[in-house]
Amino acid sequence: MNGVCQNYALISIMYIVDKALDIIQILGPILLIVALGIHLVRLVTNPDDKKNKSRIKNTLIALVMIFVVPVVVKATMNLLTEGYSVEGCFEIARNYENIFDPTTYTDIPNNERTPSSILIDPSEYDEASAQSLNGSDLLTVAEKLWKQVYNGGFTYSSSSSKKIPITGNKIDCSAFVTWILYESGMTQFGGYQLKTKDFMEYDWEALGATVIDVKAGENVVNKLQPGDILVRTPVSNGKAGYGHVNITAYVFNGKVYAYDCGSTSNWTNSGGKAVDKTYFAKDSRPGKIIRFS
Repeated sequence: MNGVCQNYALISIMYIVDKALDIIQILGPILLIVALGIHLVRLVTNPDDKKNKSRIKNTLIALVMIFVVPVVVKATMNLLTEGYSVEGCFEIARNYENIFDPTTYTDIPNNERTPSSILIDPSEYDEASAQSLNGSDLLTVAEKLWKQVYNGGFTYSSSSSKKIPITGNKIDCSAFVTWILYESGMTQFGGYQLKTKDFMEYDWEALGATVIDVKAGENVVNKLQPGDILVRTPVSNGKAGYGHVNITAYVFNGKVYAYDCGSTSNWTNSGGKAVDKTYFAKDSRPGKIIRFS
């Protein structure tokens, strides 16, 4: 049952359903309150009309139901299906727009990439390798950048410039992880963000990293370590597409907590701390764990 939420068709349907529910939960009460007001006016002007009394009763019931039914359904599903969260499925669906949209990416030639920095001076570093970079280094930087995103009024979007480090207030998942690498001293990418397919296809072992291939649908909760970069993306005809990437903060009690810029809500609701991204560790797409240690 855990894997049901990772089905692309289901995710796209739930994305539409979630948007529809948002509209219903906003417009529904407004329309019902307006209707209730109309019925009350009619009752005052014609107190003997039994139909208006019935309409008022039905409207009040509808108002209660529009709030109660979604809560009851989710609670019932969670009780009946161990380890399965309806809200978890909807959270994936809410991220659907953010992590599956290839139109937000553009390629930039390497010769146009010029680095700049906010946290560190890249001239202080040799190009990072296994000898100069490890998971602890990445986490230290990741935590600083996560708090900067949390406190900085950032919104989820793909920057048109693609420059790293981020100089505006727009960020997405691959920009965030590239920023972490850059601020950790890895300047090989010229100060421009890698896309998720770049994370899949780059020769990380040449930089001293250990790469662990992840099969489609494989649960990697028990494989992830703090500082691991986890990337997953569809692969067609041997070529990686657009997917999602984050960096693991820690694994605790069977759950994966990560720094994840896949949705504005991820950091605005985080309190500046790593967020639960266990579902992504069980994603249906193939991927890689990139580990510097």
